[in-house]
Amino acid sequence: MPGEWDGTADAYAASFAHLCAGTIEPLLDAIERPDYGTLLDVGTGPGSLARAAAARGWRVEAGDAEPSMVALAASLGGGIRYRQATLPHLPHADGAFDAVTANFVVNHTHDPRAALAELARVARRTVAITIWPRRRTELNGLWSGIVRDAGAVSPPGTTLSPELDFDRSGPGLAAALTEAGLHDVVGRTLEWDFAIAADDLWAGVAGGAGTIGTTYRANDDGIRRGIRSAYRIRTGDLTGADGLLHFPAAALLAVGEKGSHDRRRPSRVARRCGGAHATPFRMVASARTGSARRRPGFRGAPRGLDAPPGRALPVHHRDRRARAGRHGLARGLRARAQRTRTPAALRRRAERLRAARPAQPGDR
Repeated sequence: MPGEWDGTADAYAASFAHLCAGTIEPLLDAIERPDYGTLLDVGTGPGSLARAAAARGWRVEAGDAEPSMVALAASLGGGIRYRQATLPHLPHADGAFDAVTANFVVNHTHDPRAALAELARVARRTVAITIWPRRRTELNGLWSGIVRDAGAVSPPGTTLSPELDFDRSGPGLAAALTEAGLHDVVGRTLEWDFAIAADDLWAGVAGGAGTIGTTYRANDDGIRRGIRSAYRIRTGDLTGADGLLHFPAAALLAVGEKGSHDRRRPSRVARRCGGAHATPFRMVASARTGSARRRPGFRGAPRGLDAPPGRALPVHHRDRRARAGRHGLARGLRARAQRTRTPAALRRRAERLRAARPAQPGDR
């Protein structure tokens, strides 16, 4: 959120930016196209995703709400135009960019639903975003233990109302993007290993980056020394043989398209969002209301992606859908064969054959 990241660009670039970079390549792969056009990267931070997109051939513009982030990203070059811009009010015309990306940005807005609608507004073809799912991770556990050991007091968090927020799950994210005006919304759960030196990670804490950095800033010097001491003890036990800390990381990637579409044909984005170590999810939405519905012919939902009460329901994994289609076809063929082999059906077929052929000597 604006204010949370004031003056933290260098600290963030040295620490948590490496964690967020784990989704850059999968996100760009999901929007890959032969005719690279214009791309807007919203909440660009130090510009890692923007530079990676430019290297692939996109014509990139990027923005961030924090001035220090914009200055740092611009200083790293790459032929990209940077400007200060804050969701949900971007200084761009409707449909100004072929693709719009937002890597771990929606998590930090005061109105996530309005932010998603704004991303959809400035996109002409595709919107791709990542968010952190609502789950406890080993890295979260490290910070909680350090705060507890040091006796630190965390600043109060911000709880968003249900009208502004959405469920931070695969189906919840897909439903929110559908409500924002996108169609053929598909996604994956991405998993990767976050490896970083303990000193680099501490640079983010001491520099005030992230929630733990905000907590560090909010306490007095004595508590800060306690946080530093607890950090050294806990990370000393976690450092691997390579001298790095390793944390499993997971995020939700979702991609939606804008404009006219044919529901009978799988979208280009849908074909790209499969892959190993990924859990796909998909929404099918009513064109009139934006509400999601099950695609007819398939029962149930992917295991582990249950829709929250009152929210849209996910449709099957693509491989489960394919199996259901093959099994349904086989059942239909068997039923047809059984219907055409009854005595009555055989008599009718013999009568049709006799009526269709010329009369032969000996026929009665």
